[in-house]
Amino acid sequence: MSTTTSTTTHAVNLRRAADLLDEVVDRLPFQPFITSRHDGSIVLQWFTQNHYEGEADQKRAMQDITRILGGKWAKDGDGDMFELERHLGGILLLVTASRTAVCERVVTGTRQVTVPAVEASPERVETVEAVEWVCGSVLAEVVAS
Repeated sequence: MSTTTSTTTHAVNLRRAADLLDEVVDRLPFQPFITSRHDGSIVLQWFTQNHYEGEADQKRAMQDITRILGGKWAKDGDGDMFELERHLGGILLLVTASRTAVCERVVTGTRQVTVPAVEASPERVETVEAVEWVCGSVLAEVVAS
């Protein structure tokens, strides 16, 4: 993609993002963090955990934002974070929350792990919980399967 094409694409996507925000600005619980990508796409990202300490508030904000913006959202969990994602032309919409705010931690068993020796501590085997995060039903009405 040439620089001119990339710049044009970027400008078009910025206008699309501005138009989208104009439509919903009064209904959103807070405004998104806005970034640009090298391909000219625009990312609108709502970090609920930065605005709300309480998990119930994060979950409610995530539900409100996705409901206001509409459409089907893909879900993804990584580490301590849970994210909903929706592509809208040249705009990427992302809404994040603490995983514990929207998912249920289920212990599925235990497993043995070897902890390597470090300084004065010898190598040892420990039993740790095997867990699975169940996130499907929390936002079922807005999340794509």
